[in-house]
Amino acid sequence: MNLFGDEFSFRGASVYLAQWFILGLGIYFFLTFLRRTRGNRLVRGLVATLLLGFSALVAVSSFFQLQELEYVVRGMASAAVVVLAIVFQPELRSAIGQLGTKKSTADRAGRLASETLSELAEAARSLARKRIGALVILEGESALDPWTDRGVGTDAAVDRLLIESLFCPAGALHDGAIVVRDDRLMASAVMLPLTERTDLHQSTGTRHRAALGISEETDAVALIVSEETGKIAVASGGRLESEVPPAELEAHLRKALGAQSVRGPESRSLGRDLSELWSRVTGDIAVLGISALIAFGILVFVHEEISIDDELRLFPRAVQASALVTPGVGELLIQIPPDGRYVPPSNNQQIVVRLRGTRAAVEGFRRNAGASLQVSGGLPAQLTPAPSELEWTTNAFGVQLSWLDKNSPPKFSVQAQVEREVLLDGTSIAVRDDNLNPRYRWDPDSLSFEPETVVLKGPEEVLDSIPLHAEPLLAPVTLGNEPVGGAGPLRPLSPFWINRGVVLVGRSEVRVQIAVEPILLRLDQVQLEIALICSDPGRRPELERWTLPAYQLNATFSIVGAGLLGRDEDQGSEAYNEAKQIVKEFVEEELLVFVDLAEMPLDESSTALDVHWSLMRKWQSELLPRLGFAEEDDNSGAQLELKIESDRSVLLELRDPVPTGADDDDQLPTESSTPP
Repeated sequence: MNLFGDEFSFRGASVYLAQWFILGLGIYFFLTFLRRTRGNRLVRGLVATLLLGFSALVAVSSFFQLQELEYVVRGMASAAVVVLAIVFQPELRSAIGQLGTKKSTADRAGRLASETLSELAEAARSLARKRIGALVILEGESALDPWTDRGVGTDAAVDRLLIESLFCPAGALHDGAIVVRDDRLMASAVMLPLTERTDLHQSTGTRHRAALGISEETDAVALIVSEETGKIAVASGGRLESEVPPAELEAHLRKALGAQSVRGPESRSLGRDLSELWSRVTGDIAVLGISALIAFGILVFVHEEISIDDELRLFPRAVQASALVTPGVGELLIQIPPDGRYVPPSNNQQIVVRLRGTRAAVEGFRRNAGASLQVSGGLPAQLTPAPSELEWTTNAFGVQLSWLDKNSPPKFSVQAQVEREVLLDGTSIAVRDDNLNPRYRWDPDSLSFEPETVVLKGPEEVLDSIPLHAEPLLAPVTLGNEPVGGAGPLRPLSPFWINRGVVLVGRSEVRVQIAVEPILLRLDQVQLEIALICSDPGRRPELERWTLPAYQLNATFSIVGAGLLGRDEDQGSEAYNEAKQIVKEFVEEELLVFVDLAEMPLDESSTALDVHWSLMRKWQSELLPRLGFAEEDDNSGAQLELKIESDRSVLLELRDPVPTGADDDDQLPTESSTPP
């Protein structure tokens, strides 16, 4: 578990270090407080062991991702606290009750004046000479209230004569021990717990066993005078030092109490008190180390408990390395060399970063996070950086960064770019005629480009593959219902090639010229009889005099239809021939060919008259339905062209006289037209 996340920050580190210091200091004072409990060594040892054990297990399970073990440890942590409180309830209640007393733990640090030690040593030597048994307990940091409360309160200055009188066999208070605390004789006739050690000699007396017992449970120092032998012994830390030479007793007491536990006769001051406190703290290195380790384990445990997982989606954008651009929130700037080109993944892989940390750290990071990736060195290059290797716009302190898919991290490809001239041809573009009017057709031979040659820039291997690839270079042209005319459409590069890093140099689009025309229907020539008429009623009698020459009785026409057939009706097919027959029959039925006698000069100076023709009914409404056109179909491009192929004029001849009364009232056409 990484408390600091993937990026270091002095400000963020100071926050965590402050928390670590405060928590460690609290644990240190808590362990110091436990010294005031009965059986404090057992309590402190068990508490420290459990806290260290749980902290170590949580750290190991988190680091190696042992999720089952981590779950069990976290579940047992709270239960262990309750069990400890129940098991050591009497000791804890006694210690907590002492918090309200007038003397603090710092005041009861077991520090004795040199004069006090001298008085105790003189009293012990005197009692030893007289073979009077004695047991004096010098209280250390562990409070002895659980035992002194059951003794007789004395609270007197330490004096050798008083001590000798208290242990006088005829006195009422000679049984038990006396307790010395801070240069005061606090209690007498105190009953102490006996040691349970089985390795002691049977001759070891009750005083010695009591001295060992209290030194095992607390940090007190016991001074023993044997009634039987008159020998002096000192017990501390569960060890008994017997047969102490009387002349060296004071030195042994100083050693057992520690050099810092004995002070001279000089007066107290604030500076000296602070110095003494600092000496006590620095002198207890083991407890400080344990407190620091426990505090760190608790921070790891709590950090893991309050950590959340979130995601940050990054959107890549390539820029030149020389550009002074700052990434925005949620943006990944890929800074590439001038001759490089960023190629996005072909599978459109998303760039998602997994965030883990406290809610405040994660949300603060998300609000400001943008990143940049510097691409340097030779090209082409393919980079797979870790999220922590990106340059973030905000500090990632306290946040662990990883790719969402650790097994398939995103790959950033940058390829070298070259320029190449390419000649455009029919394979350079796809023409889509799905929406084209089915009666129109585009001519592949008419396809042209402006300009015919373009310059492309992109990765060399991509440019090499363009002639070999089936994908056209330009975006496709989609033909609609209307013919393509004028300047023609502009087409950019195909997205397929753009996504592979290819760009047009000097332009963004190419103009495409393509011819789209109606499908033509060409019929064989037809011959129709020419009628002689007169549109001037006053000159109609002249019809009896004139006639068409025998060699000009018929006119020959060619017929061309446009937009009358579909693209599927190929020339020579049954549908094509059927359409030709329908058009031919319609023309033969509806086309009127004539010359008008009214156009002849009255002086008959010229008998040459122009040939006229006209459809008697509108061909769109009559012919198109026969060819399969529906009312909703677009017939704007449908055309029917009639072209006379024979002489456009005839020379009238005088006819033989006709019998009187002949009917010469010919009908005029219903629709007239001049040759197109």
